[in-house]
Amino acid sequence: TAADKCRAVLTLWTERQSLTELCREMGVTWNVLNQWQETAMTGLLQALEPKRKVPCGQIPLSTRLQGLLERNLARVELPSAPTKTPLPRTVETATRLPVTEAAKAKLEKAG
Repeated sequence: TAADKCRAVLTLWTERQSLTELCREMGVTWNVLNQWQETAMTGLLQALEPKRKVPCGQIPLSTRLQGLLERNLARVELPSAPTKTPLPRTVETATRLPVTEAAKAKLEKAG
């Protein structure tokens, strides 16, 4: 179910179980679990697109979430961002990234 997938992804992101243990427990391959993570991250990015100016605070991202965010942002077209700009390390900075209309369309299509 969707709830089971959410629990599995959150278990990975909070590092409560290893990938191997979770795959064995859920009876799925690494590729399936990775796809769930990618889908969850895409949904989070879309859901957290700023709609109003409310500070989220400086909540640090785990290493796993940072890696997923970096891979997904590499796929999304950002408007002429300098190549040396550091990637976000907190929820607040991640949600304030500029996203082009083409990237928004891709996210909507994927969701």
